[in-house]
Amino acid sequence: MVLDRKGRIAFAYEDQGELLKVGSQPADVYDNTFRTISIKEITGGEYRYSNKKNHRDLFLKRR
Repeated sequence: MVLDRKGRIAFAYEDQGELLKVGSQPADVYDNTFRTISIKEITGGEYRYSNKKNHRDLFLKRR
């Protein structure tokens, strides 16, 4: 989880685990997933950034 250049929170994770047989050996297989979510989405619109010009030095403000 990191803050991206647009001020959104970015997640990278493995998803959809599945057990497959590769040759004679079982193997766990996962999809690599990348997703970004805005502060507005996470807080249901309750919070916003206090300064949109520089997302690295931001504080959250309650609306």
